[in-house]
Amino acid sequence: MKKILVCFVAALMLFSGIVWASKSTSSSKVAVLKEIGIGEIVIQDESGAITAMKAPQIIEKLIEEEKSYVVVYEQRRWGRPVVQSIEPVNLEEGSQNANSSLLHSPTGEPTEAMFNVDMQIPDRIEAGQPFEVEGSLVNLSDRDWEISHGAAMFTYSVFNDNGEPVPR
Repeated sequence: MKKILVCFVAALMLFSGIVWASKSTSSSKVAVLKEIGIGEIVIQDESGAITAMKAPQIIEKLIEEEKSYVVVYEQRRWGRPVVQSIEPVNLEEGSQNANSSLLHSPTGEPTEAMFNVDMQIPDRIEAGQPFEVEGSLVNLSDRDWEISHGAAMFTYSVFNDNGEPVPR
């Protein structure tokens, strides 16, 4: 009986871990840091939405409240978002848009902050069975980018700012 109980508890813990980690998305936001707490920060994005995020305590002395930052974070199915990196937004003299320096690359190459990436993974994936992963890549910059890959395994759709499909 004890072995069955131990096996059941181990299986339950393994299942819980898989479900916990089953869906995570990585995103970034340009936001104003509103509050710094122990192991967490609170940000307000450009739309006014306020989000509390887990953050390493070591960054507390490196960031300041009421300043703009690019926050890269991971969001799992449950729980608060977890900060992966945070960098200050450096505004250029005379800039009218808080994102202007962030969304222009001095090298001409795209930077991480120029895009928002989101992935939706099915709740259940079975061995030997096909499945779909839906992802989105949003260009936040003010220029077009050509993205190419070698394998014909991806399909894509292009949408405008209103979420309407753009014909190819």
